[in-house]
Amino acid sequence: LALDKADFRHRFIDLESGQLAIELRAPSLMGGDLFGWYSTLIGGNPILERTLRSSLRSFGELAWARLAHAPMTGDLLRDFYAAVVPRQMRKALGEFFTPQWIAERVTKQAVELAGMTAKPARILDPSCGSGTFLVTALRRAMAVGRNSGLTRSEQTVAAIDSVYGFDINPVSPLMSRVNLLLALGDRIEELENVSFHVYQADSILIPEEHVGPLTMDEIKATLRIPLVIGNVMLPKGLASLDAVEAVVQIIDQSLHRSRPTARFVTRLRPELKRLGIEGEDLDDGLQAAADLYDRLTELHSKGNDGLWAHVIEQSFAPRVLAPVDIVVGNPPWVSWKNLPQEWQERSEPVWTQWGLWQRKIRGQGTPMSDISTLLLARAIATYCGSGVVALLLPEGILLNEPGGRAIRRCVLKAGGLRSERTPIQFDPLYVDDFSTLNPFPDASNHPIALYVRAGEAPEFPFETTQWTRAVARTSLRPADRWREVEGRLKATRVAMEPVDSSDIASRWRPKISEEEVSRRSSNIPASYTWGQGFHTRGADGLFYCEVVSPKPLHGRLVRIKTRPDLGRNTRSIASETLEVEAKYIWPLLRGQNVNRFEVTDSGLHCIVLHDPNRLADILTVSEVIEKAPRIYDYLEGHLERLRQRSAYDMEISEERPWGIQGTSWRHMSANAHLVVARYMYASKRP
Repeated sequence: LALDKADFRHRFIDLESGQLAIELRAPSLMGGDLFGWYSTLIGGNPILERTLRSSLRSFGELAWARLAHAPMTGDLLRDFYAAVVPRQMRKALGEFFTPQWIAERVTKQAVELAGMTAKPARILDPSCGSGTFLVTALRRAMAVGRNSGLTRSEQTVAAIDSVYGFDINPVSPLMSRVNLLLALGDRIEELENVSFHVYQADSILIPEEHVGPLTMDEIKATLRIPLVIGNVMLPKGLASLDAVEAVVQIIDQSLHRSRPTARFVTRLRPELKRLGIEGEDLDDGLQAAADLYDRLTELHSKGNDGLWAHVIEQSFAPRVLAPVDIVVGNPPWVSWKNLPQEWQERSEPVWTQWGLWQRKIRGQGTPMSDISTLLLARAIATYCGSGVVALLLPEGILLNEPGGRAIRRCVLKAGGLRSERTPIQFDPLYVDDFSTLNPFPDASNHPIALYVRAGEAPEFPFETTQWTRAVARTSLRPADRWREVEGRLKATRVAMEPVDSSDIASRWRPKISEEEVSRRSSNIPASYTWGQGFHTRGADGLFYCEVVSPKPLHGRLVRIKTRPDLGRNTRSIASETLEVEAKYIWPLLRGQNVNRFEVTDSGLHCIVLHDPNRLADILTVSEVIEKAPRIYDYLEGHLERLRQRSAYDMEISEERPWGIQGTSWRHMSANAHLVVARYMYASKRP
């Protein structure tokens, strides 16, 4: 804070360029992303300078001493990030930071299933967040290294080189690297440099092997990344993480020293040879690196460089990483409908190539797919060809129809890469069921840890541990260790299998004992049917309303007040008071109004534009204009929003945009007896 303007500016430039990290002997700690642009503007922007000085003053008031001397057990920056980034933003990104005890349990179990309890293991977290799993893996690797016969510094280097992480959020890799650096403790002093394999990269939509017509420059290329500076080609000789890191390091060094291209090539040659790259692969690699260096030198001369070499390294890293032994992590839980449209369009071919895209039964709908499913597939197909993949996933992966069926088939269809041209089977090995624990402090969800082995045929049943609190309301703090938490939990072990033995994609639930099977094996048909209650597919704020007239008005109308505040995506819409056709206004019973053997009045109604005599039939636009013109006038301005909804088993179309989903329609009758179940668990019945 005491620095003058010039020194203050230069210090931030050093910070964002990575020079400060080099001085700290951790060259990969910082630098190399698109968010350091502000540093060059500090000198000419007094407001920016004052803002940065104020931020630094606030940071200086934090308890850094306590942070620096805290026990090195896990994630030291999670609480800081959660306090700075609004919860709503973290929810939109699907970011729910993993409790330390879950990371330790999942890593420990994955290592045991991989048969590597006492062996070194290469471990990847493809959605590493602030690094909870990475720190757990690093600490495990250092513990295993003590019996390796290596010196302590050699053990540390081996441990660092066994841990890999990707995350698309630019803040997350930085937090992971800092947490890893802090986890090393005094071992840092024994190392000349510390470089972590943690990259800002999209671990799902990775650079693919080139398909289609090739230019003369692309004939020998293995991979290609399209960037705003043009396509970047990677020949076979450079298609490894070590080679890419070496090229980027020498490019960075050479640009700062203004080396001519010939000197750059001369300097790079021994680095590639040291990696075992020889002959034609070496010549092709040097030529590709020289072409890239020429382009970056031109940018350097215009003052537009400083990051492209690192952007290229981070972009290629997920594709050139050699297969690891174990993949662990807590991927984002973001449903398809909530993904940005651009990412939806880019990812749709990846869903379809692995057979994860459920076909529509009818109409215009798509299933409620979750991005965590796609990352599981990527881990199996690309990162861990014969190892163990262990990810925290929504409990619905075991139960949902049809959303979970694609994964429960235990096979990925032939993909788009040359190495993925045959179907890939995987075997579900184990499930840790944390669904009743509500373990994430800032979210209410039901996670499980699914462990699978890539490349093997599925076998059933498989073991599952259902974890519950031994004593109700026992505290499970995010920073607790597994050895502390395990004693507070009760473990119930069951065997899991498909509910339909002839269809492995049917719901997975605990195996029924032979005694119970015998008891149920009579020929008496089931005396009940069951299904989901109605679901507006994101239109609660348009369909839900209050009836404000005490009795029907003239012309069989009723006065309503719309409730856009009850919808996630309609809260910006103003409420209206309208007179509409009473025939299509139904009393609304929500799950929160259902208790044991009683219901309470919700005070709400719902607009239901289905045929009252055949509830499965959705009224057409023409029918609504004729039969309920006032409701049509209300919804007309929202037709596009209604048509954009997704529903896998119901028609949402130009002619029928207001459908409401729910198998409960077939249960609605004057003499029906209905039982309402609030939740369905893998180990329970409705």
